Amino acid sequence: MAQRVQVRPVTVAMATDAKGPGRSSIWLLLAILGLASVLAGSVLLVHARAAVGPHSPSGLPLDWDFRPAFDACRAILTGTALPTNSQAYPLPYELVFIPLSLGSAAFAQVSSALVTAILLVAALLVWQGLDGIRRPGFWVALLSLPAVEVVQGDHPFSVLGLLAVGVALRAEHGRRWVIMGLAAALSLIRPFNAIPVLIGLLRTMPRRAWAPAAAGFAGLGAILLGLSFLVDRIWVSQYETISSAYGWAGLIQPLVLHFGVGALLALEAAVALLGLALARRGPEGPMDMDRAAGIMAITVFVTPLAGLYVGIFALPALARLADRRETCLIAFVTSGLAWLAVLLLARSLLGPNPRLVLAELGALVYWFGLNAYPLFRARVAPAA
Repeated sequence: MAQRVQVRPVTVAMATDAKGPGRSSIWLLLAILGLASVLAGSVLLVHARAAVGPHSPSGLPLDWDFRPAFDACRAILTGTALPTNSQAYPLPYELVFIPLSLGSAAFAQVSSALVTAILLVAALLVWQGLDGIRRPGFWVALLSLPAVEVVQGDHPFSVLGLLAVGVALRAEHGRRWVIMGLAAALSLIRPFNAIPVLIGLLRTMPRRAWAPAAAGFAGLGAILLGLSFLVDRIWVSQYETISSAYGWAGLIQPLVLHFGVGALLALEAAVALLGLALARRGPEGPMDMDRAAGIMAITVFVTPLAGLYVGIFALPALARLADRRETCLIAFVTSGLAWLAVLLLARSLLGPNPRLVLAELGALVYWFGLNAYPLFRARVAPAA
C-alpha cells in the first residue's frame, strides 16, 4: 500500500512534465513563425513603398507623409510664405512638430519615422499601463500590420492623436482634469477617431470636472491658434481649400460623393452618439478602458481610408483582447491573418507597380475594427 501511494505522484508528475514541454514547443514554434511572418511582410512593404513615387537624388521618397508639414515648418523658420499644399493637417498641429524641421529634408524624414515609433510605443503603454510590456497584448499590437505601416509611412500626427486619447483616459482615472483637457485638445488632431471617445468621457466624468477640463482644453487651443494666426493669418482659408480637394476613400467615399461632406459629418455625429451610448464606467468609476478601446476601434469605419496606418486606432482593442483568456485567440488570429494576406500578395508587392496592391491592403483596417466586438460584452477574466 505504501508503494502505491508513492508511485501515483511520480506518475502524475511525469505525465505533467511530458505534456508541458510539448505544449511549450508548440507555442515556441508558433512564435517563431509569427516573427518570421512579420519580418518577411515588413520587407515586402518596405520594397513596395520604395517602388512607389518619385525619389530624391539621395534615394529617399519625395512624397513621404511628413513632407507637407516639413515644408510648412521650414517656411515658418525661414520667414517665407507657406506653400499652398503644406497643410495636410491644420497649422496649429503642424507647429507641434516644428523641431523636426530644423535640419534637412533627409533628417526630417528619418527623425519623423523615429518619433513615430517612439510615440507608438508610448501610446500602447499608456493604453495598456506601464506593466503592459510584460503582457502579450502590447507585443501583439506592436508587431501588427498597422503598427509596422504607421512607422514605415512616418505618420507622427496619427500616432500623437492615439497617444493623446490614451492620456485623456488615464487622466480621468487619475482625476487630473486639466491634463485631461490638454490631452483632449491635442487628440483632435484626429477628430474622426477622438471625438466619439471624448463624448463618452462626458458621460463618465463627474460634472464638477467639466470646468477644469474645459480650462485645459481652451488653454492649449488658444496657444496653438494664437501662434498659427501669428504665423499666417489666412491659414484657415488655405486649409479649407486643401480639404475640399481631399480624396475621400474607404467606406465613406460613396457617402461623400453622393451627399457631400455634410453627410459625413452627420455620420460622425451618429458615431459620437454611439460612443456616448456605449461608454461605461469601470469598477473604480472612470471610463472602462475596454469600452474606450472598442469605441475607438469602431471609428475606423468612418475615417478616411488613406492607408493601412489608420488601423492603429484599433490596436488598443487588439491589445486588450490579447491580454484576456477568452479572447486572446481572436487577437492572434486577427493579426496573423493580416500578415498572411501580405505574404499571399508577395508577387504583386514585388512587381513594378505595387501602388494598387497597397491601396487594396488598406481594407484590412476594417478587419481590425470588426474584431473588436468582444470588448462590448461583459468583462472577461485576464489570461493567466
